[in-house]
Amino acid sequence: DAVQLSIFELRHKITELEAKLNTDNEGNEWKTRYETQLELNDQLEKQIVYLKEKMEKIRGNSSDRLSSIRVYEQMPVESLNTLLKQLEKEKRTLESQVKYYALQLEQESKAYQKINNERRTYLAEMSQGSGLHQVSKRQQMDQLPRMQENLVKTPLLKEELDPLGVSCLETLGFSAAGMAGPENRTCLGKALWPACLHGSSTLAVCQTHLKSL
Repeated sequence: DAVQLSIFELRHKITELEAKLNTDNEGNEWKTRYETQLELNDQLEKQIVYLKEKMEKIRGNSSDRLSSIRVYEQMPVESLNTLLKQLEKEKRTLESQVKYYALQLEQESKAYQKINNERRTYLAEMSQGSGLHQVSKRQQMDQLPRMQENLVKTPLLKEELDPLGVSCLETLGFSAAGMAGPENRTCLGKALWPACLHGSSTLAVCQTHLKSL
């Protein structure tokens, strides 16, 4: 019963996992995470292109770098302050994005670890259930020849016990016509049958039964 219950629970868990695997619901958590990750990847690719262009400009010849510096030197103080504020704003935005991506990475890592642990647990339970099922099946197969042998021996025992009601009484010195009447023979046969199945001797069973008469 315990093995059957364990197998039933494992099958139920497998069904639930298959249902989760095959779900196409748009509100699925993993699908939402996947779409969010695609959007973040697109933004990162755009930023990479922008930074590469900036690097190419910086790696230009010295005259270009000096010319860019001269441009800033020619700008009024108010424009420089405005540019500085804009650069600081971009810096804060980039720092916020870095923190956000780091948090997302940590959450995704924890979620992956949790799912991986659950997967290992389910695999271990499935393996254990399969092992118990194989052991139970092997025990049943081992008991099958013994059960078949008992079924073959049962009719022979019944046939041997039929005359024991009279022969046993005669062995003990009682009259078959008197003491061993039809009703006593039937009763004695019923008493002998289970006792003989358990290995009791015919004489001991007869003595016990006759004391009760």
